[in-house]
Amino acid sequence: MKSVSKVSKAMAAILFVPLLFSLVSCVLLYVLLKPTIDLSLSVASMVIAENAPDFDADLDSIFQGKDLIDRSTVPLSEVVIPYVGVHYANLSIQRIDLDVRLYWGDSEKILRYGAGQYIGSFLPGFQKPLLIGGHNLSVFKQLQYITLDDEIVIHTNYGEYVYAVDEIVVKKADDPTFYQLNQEVEQLILYTCYPFRILSSRRYDRFVVYGHRISGPDVK
Repeated sequence: MKSVSKVSKAMAAILFVPLLFSLVSCVLLYVLLKPTIDLSLSVASMVIAENAPDFDADLDSIFQGKDLIDRSTVPLSEVVIPYVGVHYANLSIQRIDLDVRLYWGDSEKILRYGAGQYIGSFLPGFQKPLLIGGHNLSVFKQLQYITLDDEIVIHTNYGEYVYAVDEIVVKKADDPTFYQLNQEVEQLILYTCYPFRILSSRRYDRFVVYGHRISGPDVK
């Protein structure tokens, strides 16, 4: 019996040691290669963003880009509520040479074409928060140069809205204070991944810009 037990232990050791060695090797290999893998994904994301297909090919647009009459209020009946994936406005910050299309929705596909607005937030003029995101490798790359008091313009079919930047912060992606959409105030919130290094392997933070509306008609 003792000899059988010794043989069993020897066989178990023969099987266990290689398995343990393989497991440890895989863990070490993952730790060593993770930065390279993340870097490769970042490069791929950049290539995708820079080589997005023609705007008119896949996503619709209701934005007309026409000159608007200056007025203090707009009837709700004149506002066309956008559907997910449609280009409904343009967003620009003249001082830092940022001018992008603004889409309703913030899926990965939408963010390949421009800035995307979270559909749980509100349209300009509704006196409630707007939450807008964009990739830091493409549409929001220039956002790293923004400063306090810069003016952000959102041009819609029913009005032009100007927001003054009053806070710029870096927050964790899961920070519960990142945004508050139940406010009764028209706060513009722009966000993108941070840091801004093009080939960064670390994208765990969010660069967040807050602004308050200084002009534009109320929707009533």
